[in-house]
Amino acid sequence: MKQASYTIFMEYRVKSEKWETFQAFVSQVKEQTSQISPHLQHKMLISEQQPRQIIEVIETDQKDLIEMIRKLRKEENSFLQSLDSHIDGGRSKLKFWVFRGF
Repeated sequence: MKQASYTIFMEYRVKSEKWETFQAFVSQVKEQTSQISPHLQHKMLISEQQPRQIIEVIETDQKDLIEMIRKLRKEENSFLQSLDSHIDGGRSKLKFWVFRGF
């Protein structure tokens, strides 16, 4: 039986006044995510239609990593808490979806 694959999408808009610092912060976000597991594929996409609208795409075949990533993004004491000041509306505006291949 083929192992399931999962794709996580996280969507948010970066504040216009924080755009420059966010761009410098991207490599740290990717590095922190890769420390969860070297088996993750992590891409960051920016919308062509909506200014500063970001979609992060993380792919894994390990279901248990999904909750670890969610906690990393949602916990108060996470390294990524500093990302809050960059998101328009803060962490509460972060949309988090998980899809499974079939």
